[in-house]
Amino acid sequence: MKVTPEIAVKFTKITNCFMLIWQPKNKYEKYLFEFLWWFCVIDAFFVLLTLIGAIIKYSSDTLIAMKTAIFMSGVVNFLIKISITKINRQYNHEISIKLDFYLKTANKNQRIILQNYVDKSWFFHAYMTWSYYIASILFLIGPLFLPQKLPNDAVYPFSTEPLLTFTIIYAQDILVGFQISAGLVLDCQAALYLWFSGALFEILALEINNIKNYKQLKDYVKKHHDLILFTEKIIKTVSGIAFTTISMTIIGIVLGSIILASNQPATVKLQFTVLVLSASINILVCARAADNLIVTSSDVMVNSLYNFPWYKLSTDAKKIIQIMMQRTQKPITISLSGFVGSLSYQYYASFVSTAVSYFTTLRIMLEL
Repeated sequence: MKVTPEIAVKFTKITNCFMLIWQPKNKYEKYLFEFLWWFCVIDAFFVLLTLIGAIIKYSSDTLIAMKTAIFMSGVVNFLIKISITKINRQYNHEISIKLDFYLKTANKNQRIILQNYVDKSWFFHAYMTWSYYIASILFLIGPLFLPQKLPNDAVYPFSTEPLLTFTIIYAQDILVGFQISAGLVLDCQAALYLWFSGALFEILALEINNIKNYKQLKDYVKKHHDLILFTEKIIKTVSGIAFTTISMTIIGIVLGSIILASNQPATVKLQFTVLVLSASINILVCARAADNLIVTSSDVMVNSLYNFPWYKLSTDAKKIIQIMMQRTQKPITISLSGFVGSLSYQYYASFVSTAVSYFTTLRIMLEL
């Protein structure tokens, strides 16, 4: 089965349905949409409080406390990201409209480039998406095979023995479990926007060969300027998501490493090894797309300008080309000054190296 750009976009939107990103147009559907948003947030916040209670109660049991803290970080990740998507709802709407319109109107050459981007990213995105949801399903059906009644060790201020109460609590855990997965899958949505922007820069770089006169050059400069502004909107929607992912990943790795470095059964260590590796790979979802954007917005554009026979143009046209060359020297990056450097393969490699160093140091300290 060939995965087209349309299929990739539709799959990403469906798997992010729990994040309630795209508000409907109908007035009454908007009211229902807002109700669902607040219901999901309040429900997740209530679970968060019960998890805090569990950490307090089981503070002397390292394993339960760490497992609960990791689950709690997933809930916090969801709450922060669903709030970010609400704040950036208008930007998401504008980006989504442009993406859908572009897919409908793209010519043959443009579709070839878009398809190349889908081919090199869809498998990894699909794998990460399904792994998150399957992990939640396995976690939620745990009570069927383990000596526990509920999926987590949350502490409630009331008895969960009555059947109705137990059913409601379990249903709540199921909802929150999928919300946690959706909070992780949202990175695929963010990466989709970055891949799309990178593809637009690559397409624009090729279009310079169609310039024949000064007017076409001015139109080309305007397209480049508009694309930069559009990409800045994408950066605004993605940067908060990326920073949240990195922060929650650090927490997950730290907590998971404590278990791995301590004296725990092999089965427990295996579970947390998978957790730490998954958390580390999650950052790569956006890092790959961000690194591609750095290359296409700068190197690819600069090379196309250098290879263009600009020396045959008028003096005014040469000045415009020179200005564009200077502008494209600075790549478009995702960064939060003072917190996160430019998100890229280089940053990801540095992050993994630091995590390994931390784990090694922690293991030595615990063995002393």
